[in-house]
Amino acid sequence: MLLAVSLLAGVLPTEGAQAPAKAPPAPPVAPDRVVLLAATDEAYRALAIPRAYKTSAFAPTRLLVFRGGLCIRDHGLAESRKGDEGGAQKSGIIQETGRIERAYVSEDGREAIVAKTR
Repeated sequence: MLLAVSLLAGVLPTEGAQAPAKAPPAPPVAPDRVVLLAATDEAYRALAIPRAYKTSAFAPTRLLVFRGGLCIRDHGLAESRKGDEGGAQKSGIIQETGRIERAYVSEDGREAIVAKTR
């Protein structure tokens, strides 16, 4: 009987006992957002983004995708062009090869569009 009473001592409410304190609320999660930064920007350099999350690591402009406050994607916007004049001298043919990527971010930072040309 002593064993049963000692086991129930923590379960049964006693007089003057207070309810356990509630845990503090969790801090708000940072909003999901998209940010466009230059690779030379101090805000970009301050982020320690793993190389596995990056594309075109040496691109001058970076499009960052944040989810839950963490950077989940670092997309480099590449720009590489090469122009060549070809054909007869009177034809004026110019041939360009390469790729150009541009990104546009909405004012609230929730959406982005990446335009690519090749």
